[in-house]
Amino acid sequence: MLLLSNALKAAQAGHQKAAELNIHCGIAVVDAGGNTLVVLRHEQASFLMSQTSQAKAFAAAAFKFTGEEMEELSKTNPHFWETVPSVIDRAVLPTRGSAPIITAGNCVGGVGVGGSTPEQDQEIADFIAAILAKS
Repeated sequence: MLLLSNALKAAQAGHQKAAELNIHCGIAVVDAGGNTLVVLRHEQASFLMSQTSQAKAFAAAAFKFTGEEMEELSKTNPHFWETVPSVIDRAVLPTRGSAPIITAGNCVGGVGVGGSTPEQDQEIADFIAAILAKS
């Protein structure tokens, strides 16, 4: 089970890592059902980063893949990934900057990060997911 207190601490740690990289980003953590637990947006990040980070976190929790994996899958089955947002009543962004939170082999949630390069967003998402996988 993903606890709010752990999600908040991990998201804050993610913002500290982003600061080390000189990045201003939005970070979201959702539970296994895609329900938002935490959204933190650096005050200098675009207002859009709150929404995009939530959409990335939801995709990671729903499909249990990292953003990198979802991008690769979209190349082999683009029609599926183009259709997903029209059949799910929620924003879904299956791109880099997202990571499922896996604990004891089960997906307990997802992390989404937006605001920098896809590679840096993914690095921070993986960092946060690793923290939460241990909590």
